Amino acid sequence: MPSRCAYTDRSLREPPLKRLRSTLLKVGYENEMIIISFKTHGGTVLDFNCKEFEEYVSSEGGRGENQDQALNLLKEEVDQRVRELIDHGKSYNKDIELKITSGLRKIQDESEPFIDGNEKGFIIPSFGVDCVRTVQEWKKVDDKLGLALDARAEKFDTILWPLPGRINLGEDPGNLLEDMVAYIKDYVEFPSERTYYAFAAWIICTYLIEHLSHAPRIIINAPTEHGKGRVCKMVALLSYHGVYLGDPSIAVLYHLTSWERATLVIDELQDIARSQKELFIRIMGMFKLGFDIGALVPRMNPDNTGIDAFKTYSFWIIASKDFRFTEDQQNRSLMITMRKRTGS
Repeated sequence: MPSRCAYTDRSLREPPLKRLRSTLLKVGYENEMIIISFKTHGGTVLDFNCKEFEEYVSSEGGRGENQDQALNLLKEEVDQRVRELIDHGKSYNKDIELKITSGLRKIQDESEPFIDGNEKGFIIPSFGVDCVRTVQEWKKVDDKLGLALDARAEKFDTILWPLPGRINLGEDPGNLLEDMVAYIKDYVEFPSERTYYAFAAWIICTYLIEHLSHAPRIIINAPTEHGKGRVCKMVALLSYHGVYLGDPSIAVLYHLTSWERATLVIDELQDIARSQKELFIRIMGMFKLGFDIGALVPRMNPDNTGIDAFKTYSFWIIASKDFRFTEDQQNRSLMITMRKRTGS
């Protein structure tokens, strides 16, 4: 099943879908394949083959009458142009998948950014041992792929989580869990030895979220100067798309969980509970709902032309000073009560 939308430009992954029709650039023919081209708001041209386009339309259907109508209009226009090409003798094999030239699903689902000095790059695991390249290096692999990645690289400044450096696949990381535990012990002090291993395993699981059916939460409870802030900052650095949040809006949380698969880190929860009770209630509602995969929050889109369904499934860690959590919240969480660090 393809992702919610195969486009690499974030503005095209967001509703309302009626805007998609105006971005249809052309339906062309290349290497025995019908290629459906769209132009992003930033000017980048991105391509679907027929099979990818049909899968996208199928995945987006059933979300509301207006949205289905917009998709049908788009599909009718594409179908008409495809028929015109066939009438002019352009046959094609629907089962052929574009590899690098399309590459959109790989880019959307797999690519992860990094910074190498002043160079920006992406990791695309499906390319095997050659999966780590700068944008300029990807352009040498394929022009269209490089252009799509270049458009994403322009938005690096808007990324909320810390970007890693360039990795060396030739280095053997050894025992990842043990290495992570040793690193954690250098910075925080947990109440028991097994807590280090549970915490390290949880961080590793944030990178495997798509392969899991549940996302256990972590709740840190501790008085001032007992290290809970240090734990939160560590999670933001080590976890998948870890974002350290202060006073977040619900709209931001929906975006981070639905589009970015972010690991959410919220410190000083008791302050939100005291000063913004309505926001606190909605945050804890997402905290509870997003424990299981598949939970959606429906909202009308900005133009009131259809319904947007936001995913809530994501990993969370929240920290507070002696806050009392409900039974439901505790049942979904690893509870850690911090103690004051005894070492130097």
